[in-house]
Amino acid sequence: MTPVVPEPRAPRPRRNRLPRAGLVPVCVGVLALTAAGCADPASGQGAPAAAASSPGSPHSPGLPGTDAGAPTAAAPDSSATGPAPASKGAGAGRGPGGTASGLCRAADLGISLSDADPGAGQIHYTVRLTNKGASSCTLGGFPGVSLLRKDGSVIGKPADREGASHGTRTLAPGKSTGFTLHTHNKGMDDGGCWEKPALLKVYPPGLKDALTLRTDAPEVCGDTFRTSAVGG
Repeated sequence: MTPVVPEPRAPRPRRNRLPRAGLVPVCVGVLALTAAGCADPASGQGAPAAAASSPGSPHSPGLPGTDAGAPTAAAPDSSATGPAPASKGAGAGRGPGGTASGLCRAADLGISLSDADPGAGQIHYTVRLTNKGASSCTLGGFPGVSLLRKDGSVIGKPADREGASHGTRTLAPGKSTGFTLHTHNKGMDDGGCWEKPALLKVYPPGLKDALTLRTDAPEVCGDTFRTSAVGG
């Protein structure tokens, strides 16, 4: 048999192809542009490293700023304004005798009783209080007056107040002021008379310490026993 020889095929036309080496730079450039355009601006991913610190940012290296976590300067403490001034009331209002408002002390006062001054059925006695201290002091208001027996018990009742107050009197050393005791003359009233005292007890106005004077006067009659204010 005669062998069959295949007919030769016509050659295919060759296509012009770009060299593979030329594709690499083009692809790299395309990928870089794609990555830059597809980065999410909200997430901040894919942003250039230079954009991490913008000009004027507190964290920008080499620029002044305040760290958000740094403590701020403390406000001045209004309580630290220095010590409060000393009160002017400390020790104020003290008199020469050391008592409040310059009152005379009972220890610095002398007491005396005048003779009876009768008139129209009334009898008056003047009680004098003298400043025996070295400094001036004051007295004002009504005293407390009682008549005592030898054992210290009270005869009758303390003297009632009579008349108005005469204000405060300032007594220089050696000076005196006084008040008046008032009762009725014996036999003028049906009430009779109290027994005669052994002591006259006087509380100067505003003081808790009393003065005592050994005396048998006044003899109170008609249940009338009254005292005026100091200075009256």
